[in-house]
Amino acid sequence: MSTLATDYEPIGIRLGSFSGGPEAATLALLTLNAFQPLATQSGTDAALDDLHALQSEAAAGEHDAMLDDATLELGKRFLLALPKSLPVPSLGLDRDGELRFDWTAPLRRMLSVSLRSDGRVAYAVRLGARRATHGVEVFDDAIPEKIVRAVRELQQ
Repeated sequence: MSTLATDYEPIGIRLGSFSGGPEAATLALLTLNAFQPLATQSGTDAALDDLHALQSEAAAGEHDAMLDDATLELGKRFLLALPKSLPVPSLGLDRDGELRFDWTAPLRRMLSVSLRSDGRVAYAVRLGARRATHGVEVFDDAIPEKIVRAVRELQQ
């Protein structure tokens, strides 16, 4: 028999709060670093939930386009292929049925990526008032390097 934990307590709080010396502090840091990928993965899980919600909304007529099964599946693969060190994008559905992945940063910097059912990836990035670029790539279960670099630049 198992029980459900009703209260969540971040793992790092107890490890670093007692006076166990430098070994305890090292253990706390190692533990937090070990669990960091799980926190990032939960962001991906939330984005996957958003993707399914987007499909339901489109099916209910809340969007100008439908999200077909092929594009949905490709969108899942796109999210799962994102390097775990990158932030998870917000999702949208373009009028032509393409999935849109958006990353935003302060000072009106942004990256918008549209994914079509055949793997075509169109992107536009604005990194400053006079610094913008756009292009078309192919998603073949690996995020195009230009897109990864653009997201990393937004984080700086």
